[in-house]
Amino acid sequence: MGLSQWRNKKPDELSGGMQQRVGLARALAMDADILLMDEPFSALDPLIRQGLQDELLELQRKLSKTIVFVSHDLDEALKLGSRIAIMKDGKIIQYSVPEEIVLNPADDYVRTFVAHTNPLNVLCGRSLMRTLDNCTRVNGSVCLDPGGDSWLDLAEGNTIQGARQNGVTMNLQNWAPGQAVEGLGRVPTLVDSNIGMRDALQIRYQTGNKLVLHDNNKVVGILGDSELYHALLGKNLG
Repeated sequence: MGLSQWRNKKPDELSGGMQQRVGLARALAMDADILLMDEPFSALDPLIRQGLQDELLELQRKLSKTIVFVSHDLDEALKLGSRIAIMKDGKIIQYSVPEEIVLNPADDYVRTFVAHTNPLNVLCGRSLMRTLDNCTRVNGSVCLDPGGDSWLDLAEGNTIQGARQNGVTMNLQNWAPGQAVEGLGRVPTLVDSNIGMRDALQIRYQTGNKLVLHDNNKVVGILGDSELYHALLGKNLG
């Protein structure tokens, strides 16, 4: 928690952010199965708040604690929550993963609640992609671009056998998180299905081609302009 240099300080000698770190450290030290955190970061300035959110996520990855986090800030909930319950008048209106709440709000109340959410911070490729079942397929090939006559040839189990454009073999490229987008060429790109929307948009802009999404080298869907535009406009393709 980064508290060792303040171990001899009294609570009133610490900043608000440091006091919150102490509170979180005490809660974790109890080693309870479930932690309840009721708006713990609401009184902090944005920069400190963001830092503590990042620290909490890192601790959660290391400790795998179940945390019930109460917040009136939807962006905070979408950043921290693996599942979110939206409540009104003491009743749960919708309970789901963040992507589902943003893409498919249960009613007008939730729709209004998420209207100003930045989808770049929430949505991933899997929640936006056009699945193979909804793509144009001929025999074992999937159409990437009807106008450019681009095709992805798949083997059994939807593993990639090759790609071609106008009948000529076309090489695909791979991208992994942390890799520079600027080095990508103007060909379709293979990415993990959990790619964030922000990265997907950057790759689409850089390459001018669709993204091919895979899970463990098995193609699961295609991500192009139509899917990205629908996400930015807050519409679900279905």
